Amino acid sequence: MSFCLILFTIGCANKETNSLPSVSISSPFSFGAISIADTIKFSVLITNTGKKTLAIDYINIPCGCLADYHYDFIEMKPGHTDSISFIYRPYKVGYVEENIFTYFKDYKNPIHLLIKGRVVK
Repeated sequence: MSFCLILFTIGCANKETNSLPSVSISSPFSFGAISIADTIKFSVLITNTGKKTLAIDYINIPCGCLADYHYDFIEMKPGHTDSISFIYRPYKVGYVEENIFTYFKDYKNPIHLLIKGRVVK
């Protein structure tokens, strides 16, 4: 009598993790008060506090209020700090809270950055 045992392993090598990457981010960012006609440039510091090298997959800016963003690093080694620069262009007068979501490779959940301030005429 012979037995055959077949094991299937699916997706172990590229399994995405549901947890957040281990980072420290300077959030919320408060820009104070600016005119509706102004734009401001600011940078947000990100520190990799984990044991795994991180790479940004993409940045999602739902409000469309950020004219541009830029980062110089491709990978962020554990313990390293770098920054992402943004240019904010207000589109409405009043108190503003906007969200930016930064996704890292191998992670489904983003890191959340909150931008807040007041836009005047």
